[in-house]
Amino acid sequence: MTRCRLQAIVAADTIAFLLFGIWIERFESSFRARRLWYSVDMKGIKRLEKAEILKTAMRIVEGAKKSVKVTMLAKEEIRSPLPAKYFSLLKKKMASGVRVTRVGFGSNKEFTSLKTRVEIKSKNYQFYSVPKAGYQRMLLIDDAKLMYANTAGKKQNFFYTEDPETVRKYGKYFKNTCR
Repeated sequence: MTRCRLQAIVAADTIAFLLFGIWIERFESSFRARRLWYSVDMKGIKRLEKAEILKTAMRIVEGAKKSVKVTMLAKEEIRSPLPAKYFSLLKKKMASGVRVTRVGFGSNKEFTSLKTRVEIKSKNYQFYSVPKAGYQRMLLIDDAKLMYANTAGKKQNFFYTEDPETVRKYGKYFKNTCR
């Protein structure tokens, strides 16, 4: 092997080593960035256990100062109704000036059967009925505190957050649904 060839091989190895080093550094940096993005993305979003769902809903509704925005699926409400204490709390909040807006997803027949069980009369209450398509379960308090559900297969997971980006996204969904 000639000296010139040997130098070329060493130079190629050195360049490959340097390029590999740069690639590793970029990979590690990218990995750290993804990990950081994930922790920031999930910052403040808490998955709720089944026992926490009603307690959390009651707690955040109790703290409402301006508004309560909530969606409901009529079929779900018929099958497993919310407790009377939840509706009593909503009525108490409306009496203190909090605006409550509910968007119900379902058929007219389903809403007729619900009306006999849950009828709220208050100047601070609005109810919109819309078709079932596009239903997203959520509870938004003062456009700042949010409970929502995501469905994976047959399993429904509930979450609580005050993350501004997530709250804004669900607030936009709610506003568009009420049109």
